[in-house]
Amino acid sequence: MNNADLLAISFLISQLTYSIGALIMMLPIPVSGLKKWGPKLIIDGIYGVILVLSFSLIITLVSLIGNYIGTNWSSFFKWQEFITSEMISLYLGIKTIIGISSSVPYISPIVSALFFVITSSLTLFLTFFRSVVALSLIVYNSYSLLLLLGILFITLPFRIGRSVGAGLIGFSIIFYIGLPLMPYFVQSLYPELPSITQNINSSNDTQVFIFFSNTILPSFAVYTVFLPATYLGILLSLSYGVSRAIGGGFASIPFPVGDIV
Repeated sequence: MNNADLLAISFLISQLTYSIGALIMMLPIPVSGLKKWGPKLIIDGIYGVILVLSFSLIITLVSLIGNYIGTNWSSFFKWQEFITSEMISLYLGIKTIIGISSSVPYISPIVSALFFVITSSLTLFLTFFRSVVALSLIVYNSYSLLLLLGILFITLPFRIGRSVGAGLIGFSIIFYIGLPLMPYFVQSLYPELPSITQNINSSNDTQVFIFFSNTILPSFAVYTVFLPATYLGILLSLSYGVSRAIGGGFASIPFPVGDIV
């Protein structure tokens, strides 16, 4: 099923919603609760058609805004690859230190225990950062699909999918524009990671452990976990705001319709 099929389905569901609303208004049933749904469904159907017809316009506007503020997915993926390779190299370097220290009978267990804390922390940092990479791949490869699914959910009758649909639309728009800007956010607050190789080559095990625990681990925690998580929180807040605007607070459409809502 391609984009055109999803748009066609959304358009048909919008027509169905409109027709159900018109039918309810014509029913000779004096039930105010049911009658109130008639105008709502009619307007929801019109709103769904507007969203369907605006799909290409939304894609174009998102691309224009992204180009204007400097969205660059290629640079973003290169930054991710660099950070991932740095963390893997660091992890392998620590494993090498542990292997070299294993030749000293009495020191080996102590060194292994100390550096185990560092390797465990790096594993957690790498896991979180790779999760960010996976999220970025989903957004990059499925942005239009998420947007289409959001429109589809919004067109469902009786607003049963309005919150989900608005959420998908807000998420896809904000994250497609904003996620590639994460390196600029991180580097503006934490310009660079400390040098690792020089300190490892010119120090003994104790100095290396102190350097890693006092400098490397906090730096990588800030650079790969704290700042990216903060930025993701900002994007989630913005996407929630866009979702509320598109979904009208999820309880009504995003423009006044008088006393019928």
